[in-house]
Amino acid sequence: GTTTTTNPTQWPPTFLAHGADDDFILPEWGQSTAERLGQQNVPVERFRVYPETHHEMARTELSDLMEFLDQSLNVEAATGAPANE
Repeated sequence: GTTTTTNPTQWPPTFLAHGADDDFILPEWGQSTAERLGQQNVPVERFRVYPETHHEMARTELSDLMEFLDQSLNVEAATGAPANE
């Protein structure tokens, strides 16, 4: 198949997270997704694996996500440009 490369200015910064003990969607799949998105120039700013977490959202993950959103949105609001530029 043909692979298309995406212009990175089209995508906002991306946060990906995964539970280390997820047996529904394996952590390796999350890592693979992060790598494939990066190959398509999607700005994966963070990929984190949370220990002792299954297919759920952990408190630390939610905290990290809120920090990521706060940082990303504040940079965009202040400069009018995505945080990764």
